Formats: sequence, C-alpha cells, structure tokens
Amino acid sequence: MSTKNIGASIALGALSGVRSLTPSAVVARELGSRRRLFRARRKGGWLRRALEAGAFAEMLVDQAPSAPDRTSGSGLAGRVVFGAILGAVVVEESRIVGALAGGASAWVATWASFGLRSLASRRGKAMGVIGGMVEDAFVVTASRRLARAL
Repeated sequence: MSTKNIGASIALGALSGVRSLTPSAVVARELGSRRRLFRARRKGGWLRRALEAGAFAEMLVDQAPSAPDRTSGSGLAGRVVFGAILGAVVVEESRIVGALAGGASAWVATWASFGLRSLASRRGKAMGVIGGMVEDAFVVTASRRLARAL
C-alpha cells in the first residue's frame, strides 16, 4: 500500500471537511478516465457534472447568513461520507483504509475549519464572506494539485 495514496486520502478527506463537494468534483474531473468510480464520464459525464453543480451551489449557499453550520448533523455527515468516498477512490490497494483515513480527516477538518470561519465571522460580516472565498480558492487549488499528483 502506497503511503503517497494514504497521504492523499487524508488530504482530500480534510479538504472535504472544508467544502464537502468541491474535492470530489475536482477529482472527478482530473481522474475521470483513470478511476473506475468516475468512468461514467465517458457516458456523458453526468456524475462529474452533478458534482460540479453541487460544488458550485455549495459555494454560493455557504455565503448566505442562513446557511446551516457545517457541524450540523447532516452537514458533518455529508463531509465525512464524501471524505471517505474520496479516500476509498485514492487508496485502491485497501479501500477500507482509504475510507477510514479520508472520513476521519474530514471530521477533524470540519471542526477545525468551523472554528477558523467562526473566528473570521466574529470580526464582521465582510470578514466572514472573505473567509469563505479564501476557503473556496484554497480547496479548489489544493484539490487540483493533489488530483494531478495521483
């Protein structure tokens, strides 16, 4: 089992903790033809497009004051599930190890990013919005680099 792949599953899981759908959308785009889970791309790319649309919607909704906390039951569960799925996709030698690593790092990153975002938001509404935009840019860039390195 490659430690590189386990490291990537932990990193992508953590990114899923910050933005649940964005890392999956980026990985689907970058690895679409190389990973079995995303091979639906050849049949019109419906999975990739659905993930991309969901990621875009998540980025928009996150800026709304009425957006639920990422630590709410369904928000936290979704992030952990997407982190686990990405971990399983990346660690082909042991899907269970990859899923556990990705899911666990998503859980930790959800709470850590919630704390950071709350801190920014306490400094004013504009800082909360800027914090969200910084999160978006970071997650997209880091996900792309990780996916290309696989």
